[in-house]
Amino acid sequence: MSGQPGGGRVGTVDASEVNETIQIVDEIVRQRGLPPKMLIVHQFTASMITNKQAIRGTPNVQVVIHMDGFGSLSLKRNSYARVVADLPAGALTGWKNFYDEDQPTPTAQQTVDNAPRPTFISYQ
Repeated sequence: MSGQPGGGRVGTVDASEVNETIQIVDEIVRQRGLPPKMLIVHQFTASMITNKQAIRGTPNVQVVIHMDGFGSLSLKRNSYARVVADLPAGALTGWKNFYDEDQPTPTAQQTVDNAPRPTFISYQ
């Protein structure tokens, strides 16, 4: 991801960089006879992923666009709606809950009650 590392300003990643990573992982999976993998791409602002619609997974690499935002449940749901509004073809949805930053941490039911239902859920 380009931008300032270490908690500086929010950077960006372009679909071409994501697709290059997908191809590298796909090649490793094929060469080593590994099971399929997930590539999780975090997003909490619209500008974080440019040309998002051009991201393409492969049979060996499933892409998950993971809403990575914190705050109140309504704020998180608004972020999630923006993240999933323009999912690339074939991408799965992800939702991230925070133990410390969310106010309060959404329950399991509140998390799965989003549309579309998140496929991947993480806790930090």
